[in-house]
Amino acid sequence: MLVLVVVGCADIDDDEKFVFADVGWESIRVHNYIAGIISEKGYGEYEMDMTPGSTPATFTGLRDGDIDIYMETWQENIQ
Repeated sequence: MLVLVVVGCADIDDDEKFVFADVGWESIRVHNYIAGIISEKGYGEYEMDMTPGSTPATFTGLRDGDIDIYMETWQENIQ
């Protein structure tokens, strides 16, 4: 079962980038790029960056504040 949600979104200062989690799935990359284009073009002041890694590593990054946005997750990967 695929669940598409924005799992986390941290507060972003005006001078920072949005950092998206990239766990290597094509679908999450599509969602990241769409959201990144909206943030860059629609809001004009936020750049996009992606941090690659495994599901546990990227969730740790989200929890620790190194990753701002997690666009997609598989419930089976979360214990």
